[in-house]
Amino acid sequence: MLKHKLFALFMPILPVLNWWVGKYSADSTGPVLTAEMCERDSISQLSAMLPIIASEYEAARGYATDIEGDLFFPVGLTEGGLWKKYVLKWYDAPSDEAKRLFPATVGLIQRYSDVHLAMFSILGPGETIKPHCGPWRGSVRVHLCVSTPMSLLDEKMSHCVLNVAGQGYIYAESAVFAFDDTYEHSVVNRSNEERVVLFLDVERKMKTAMAQRFVSFFNSTIAKLTAR
Repeated sequence: MLKHKLFALFMPILPVLNWWVGKYSADSTGPVLTAEMCERDSISQLSAMLPIIASEYEAARGYATDIEGDLFFPVGLTEGGLWKKYVLKWYDAPSDEAKRLFPATVGLIQRYSDVHLAMFSILGPGETIKPHCGPWRGSVRVHLCVSTPMSLLDEKMSHCVLNVAGQGYIYAESAVFAFDDTYEHSVVNRSNEERVVLFLDVERKMKTAMAQRFVSFFNSTIAKLTAR
């Protein structure tokens, strides 16, 4: 797509922009930001709605499509290709189909201007997402756990784990994980069940009004070039 090619022109300067975002960030610049993101109204309200979100997902799960081969998700990123998505919103307005299939979820997301991206991320049984990094630090990646494999008490290793900057975090039902995806991260699902998360990009809070305006501008214009 032409707009994706236009976004690619900005890729060489993103390391400099990410350094600047880190310098003026009011949010933590470490790899994990779960505690502070849970204080956001958008995340707390979406977390409270997880049973309804899960119900809408179950009713429409057949609409999910493969994620590999999409922008930022190259073929070969997983071990077996068992990773699917359903995009509700990608740095643009939600589609009419998303509004129809997920009315409550999309309705809540639309209330919050800090949520720029929302999609269901479905990782298949026995699948691994290999280590990778995201391109832009002006948004914080949040995973709201919709459906996660249950770990067995007698197992030494948990069924489904998110690894960020060398640290493992166990997926659990209704849990929230927030992290800076410019740090290397990966996921392993050792179970025979799917892992389903509501995958969000939430705007980073900055120290100054000028810095916040810049990040908001980038998210609403340049990052919008990545819209699906």
